Amino acid sequence: MIDGTSQTEESVVELPASESLLAFRVGTILVILGLGLAAVSAFTGPNWTLLWLACVTLVLAVVAPSVVRRMDYRQD
Repeated sequence: MIDGTSQTEESVVELPASESLLAFRVGTILVILGLGLAAVSAFTGPNWTLLWLACVTLVLAVVAPSVVRRMDYRQD
């Protein structure tokens, strides 16, 4: 099993910082937006519409960076 683990670690390709920076920014902005919406919904009372919107935004924060990486956006 240790040999299988080392093969998996060797097969993972790390992206250079210039290629993954945009995906990192997209994920960070969506997390900040989602947490902000959740805070506003908690502050205004249990505003369920804003809470669901915050949950959807946080799910998108998980998915969106991988989509940006796969679309191969590079900063030229």
